[in-house]
Amino acid sequence: MSYIKDNQCTIHTPIIWGHPEKPIYGKGISILPFIPGKRETRYEQSIYLEKLLPLEEYDLIIVLYSGGKDSTVSLLRLLEMGVPKEKIELWHHEIDGGHPTRRMDWPVTQAYVRAFSEAMGIKLRTSWRVGGFFGELYRVGASYPIEYEDGAEIKTCRLSPAQIRSEELREQILQGLDCGDELARFGYRMKFPAKFYSH
Repeated sequence: MSYIKDNQCTIHTPIIWGHPEKPIYGKGISILPFIPGKRETRYEQSIYLEKLLPLEEYDLIIVLYSGGKDSTVSLLRLLEMGVPKEKIELWHHEIDGGHPTRRMDWPVTQAYVRAFSEAMGIKLRTSWRVGGFFGELYRVGASYPIEYEDGAEIKTCRLSPAQIRSEELREQILQGLDCGDELARFGYRMKFPAKFYSH
């Protein structure tokens, strides 16, 4: 078996394994998954789909875009199937949360993702968790909120009751009040990388 190295590939490199997708957009064709979804819990059963709707029946198709090859291929596959660019959005979630000291995101990722979306002519939305990766790693209480860009404006996702109460308790701790036990009841991490919750 022969292999092609990444640095040997160009836009003109022939497809050896696999084939281009056939345009199916607008033909009423449903997509069947290669692997059946999980149906172990009641929640999984409630959201289970035997097949997707035909692509033209979706108002918007969101590609969770990391900038890596898997999400890039997902986008290219949709385009090969005939989905119009205006019905696709790329959503990129930053790990460092816009923090000036980058610890987890590659330094080039933000610029690369923006350049890719502009070159492809596809809308990009970015989001991040307040405090970024290390804010979550050392978190006591509920998770910090998610912020996202909406045009030139930065918005915050709706907070859960646990997030609201955790923010109140964090403020009280900064004022010198002892409420750390109540805050910890909403959860904490203090462990890398797996989550740890108290009971």
